[in-house]
Amino acid sequence: MGSLDKDGSRKGWVKARLSEIALINPSVSSELTDDLEVSFIPMRAVEAISGKVDLTESRTVGEVRSRYTSFRDGDVLWAKITPCMENGKAAVMRGLKNGLGFGSTEFHVLRPRDPGVRGEWLFFFLIQRSVRRDAKNNMTGSAGQLRVPVAYLTEMCLPLPPLVEQRAIVAKIEALFSELDKGVELLKTVKQQLKQYRQAVLKAAFEGKLTAEWRSKQQAAGRLPSADDVLEAIKMAREERYRQQVLEWEQAVVAWELGGGEELGRKKPTKPQKLPPMVSGANGTSSALPAEWTEVTLGAVIETLTYGTAKKCVAEPHGTSVLRIPNIVAGRIDTTDLKYATFSEDELETYALQADDVLIIRSNGSVSLVGRPALVTDHDTHHLFAGYLVRLRPNRAIVSGRYLVWCLQAPRLRVQIEAKARSTSGVHNINSDEICSLRIPFCSLAEQQVVVAEIEARFSVLDNLDRAVDHGLQQAEALRQGILKKAFEGRLLSEAELAAVRNDPDYEPADKLLERIRAERERNVQPSRGRRTRTTAQPNSRRRSEKSAEETVNSGR
Repeated sequence: MGSLDKDGSRKGWVKARLSEIALINPSVSSELTDDLEVSFIPMRAVEAISGKVDLTESRTVGEVRSRYTSFRDGDVLWAKITPCMENGKAAVMRGLKNGLGFGSTEFHVLRPRDPGVRGEWLFFFLIQRSVRRDAKNNMTGSAGQLRVPVAYLTEMCLPLPPLVEQRAIVAKIEALFSELDKGVELLKTVKQQLKQYRQAVLKAAFEGKLTAEWRSKQQAAGRLPSADDVLEAIKMAREERYRQQVLEWEQAVVAWELGGGEELGRKKPTKPQKLPPMVSGANGTSSALPAEWTEVTLGAVIETLTYGTAKKCVAEPHGTSVLRIPNIVAGRIDTTDLKYATFSEDELETYALQADDVLIIRSNGSVSLVGRPALVTDHDTHHLFAGYLVRLRPNRAIVSGRYLVWCLQAPRLRVQIEAKARSTSGVHNINSDEICSLRIPFCSLAEQQVVVAEIEARFSVLDNLDRAVDHGLQQAEALRQGILKKAFEGRLLSEAELAAVRNDPDYEPADKLLERIRAERERNVQPSRGRRTRTTAQPNSRRRSEKSAEETVNSGR
């Protein structure tokens, strides 16, 4: 679509440097009064890719003049810092209070030099994935503080069509994006509904509703244990495990004494702790549970709770792999990002994992992540685990690790965990005593297996739907980028649309527009007699440091 000039470019288009057609980080006017109210745009107010902006905040000029970036209606904001730039945070400013705004100093501000350059044209160019990728490759600064330098913007080149064609292309992009956004919004709604349904499944599962039919059949066959039977089984399993631990301790003490004991500097084995309370509360029952279920503390059904290693780990694959917070994902272990360290034999034994162990996150800045569990499988037992994780080892005579993993994700447990997770300097923590005191709904081991099967059957269907939604969202983003690619290659408008553009009485080839902008710039940089005048950035500005460039073009930051 669209005709080409002899050099292969689109008819009427030119290629221009961004600094030729837009001011980069223009300075604030010193004539603004301190009591003038203006819009305030922090980074969080700008939505990635969509260009939507929250304009609800406002400040006075006196509050923001010296500490924030200034802009006005029609300017384009583009995030300069990682990861905001890569995520596509950019927007055209429209509807600012008194036509003015101030915001984060992590925005670059672009102001079209001529009405023949539309801010929306610049915006859509900047949110292209290819542009963001190239900008990322040209960032400067330290890790975590990487920024797109002014020099890069100064030399950035982009295609520029005539104003009439810019309007037509922008209008078509916006129309296509509007239809696309409707589909994306629907997919996001479905994804949220799937999340809510997952919680509904877990709520029903741990109220015994998913296994009601199974209990009826077991009762009819005379094989359904009562709540008292369940409690008695827990009591017997706990006592048996405690006797075993005492026996192991006594044998370890004898071996310690025969091996030289304290004379060789070896630490005496620690006697097993007394059993924690089995039931939390007056009677351990809950009106929301079936009569055959009970409520016990988590500590009553696990053998041990162990904190992970505090040893510093590195990315180089030397030594033993260590699981960390990023490896705990959706109830399972994700090994795509492992760290490593070297350990002694004692440490390898202390932090070893067994199949059916449960790892949970005990500390995080986000309270929603505290208590997140993952099941250890046979494939995960060669790893150790880090200090922000806790290992629960279930008493397998009475409970399965898989049951505990699902239980810890249920709404009734999440409420308890988030209530107990204390915040210290913005970091939420839950300690071993608090973990052990969590009240969990409990049933026989046979029914636990049915509960797990019922949950996993439903979640399997939900997982497939989730993947389909994610695929749809990825396709939508690919389509969005495809639309932008065609737009900036001059292939978005049909022949009929192009004919209408070129027959428009206001049609002016872009080279004429660029000549006018250049002529205007030359007039503006002519020095006055006896005075030295600051000039705008020239093409050789890449050779200047980013600091001096920003001081020149953004003295009002």
